[in-house]
Amino acid sequence: MAVAAATRAAGYAPASEVEFLASPMAQDAICMRLQEVGENLSKSRRHCPDFYSAHQSEGWHRLIGLRNVISLGYAEVDMRVVWTIMRCASGSPSRGAEGSVGHVVTPGRRNAPHAVVPRPGQD
Repeated sequence: MAVAAATRAAGYAPASEVEFLASPMAQDAICMRLQEVGENLSKSRRHCPDFYSAHQSEGWHRLIGLRNVISLGYAEVDMRVVWTIMRCASGSPSRGAEGSVGHVVTPGRRNAPHAVVPRPGQD
């Protein structure tokens, strides 16, 4: 589920940051999917702790934290940070599913975006 949501988020990303920042629809769509990714990872941590422990990465904790920021409105979401997450996760948001943020949530992958979000345990 998390991989599918991440792949969809990447599919919604425009070709450039300028286009992304000018498109509230793309921002909303991507934030919704990133929220879904974080929620699925949080549920995995809670309901399948052995699986989560075996495959977790710092990126998973950060995506759960981002979900909290988006869901609970701790602060206004900085769309430049969201763009950075998409860019860092895929190398290029326009690369499609094979280069999407989905690889961040694929078990065994340790590379993940770096963004300032709440620390682990704040979900």
